Amino acid sequence: MKKYLLALSISLLSSPVIADDQFGLSIGTPAAANFVYKGEVADIPIQVAAGYWGDSYSGVELGYRFIEREGAFSSAQVLAGYSRLEDSNDFVDEWTYVGASATFSWGGFFIEPGISVGSGDYSSPQLLFQAGYVWTF
Repeated sequence: MKKYLLALSISLLSSPVIADDQFGLSIGTPAAANFVYKGEVADIPIQVAAGYWGDSYSGVELGYRFIEREGAFSSAQVLAGYSRLEDSNDFVDEWTYVGASATFSWGGFFIEPGISVGSGDYSSPQLLFQAGYVWTF
């Protein structure tokens, strides 16, 4: 599953981008600290959050924005993701999920609470959360 998500995110990012792109950083799901992309690829509004910090924290999350608007509540999206967390005792927690989230933004700052269901080392449902900043290009 994680190989599929990584291949899909690379192919989406390599496609021609049509609308304004937003790139930034966030803390939270899926990898504790993430690089974020929000934009349109082939007229499809997507977002990608991913991070890889060695064996300790890694994850990727792909989203399709089905609501977009101006204002503090700026979007709602459906998500698919994978998260892997390893602690200092080599105990590994993995979570493969689908879910939904809402984005609230002020300038470039955003928070994104959500909920997911999936399989792995956590019970369903699980809360999702990101907070960060994006720059528009």
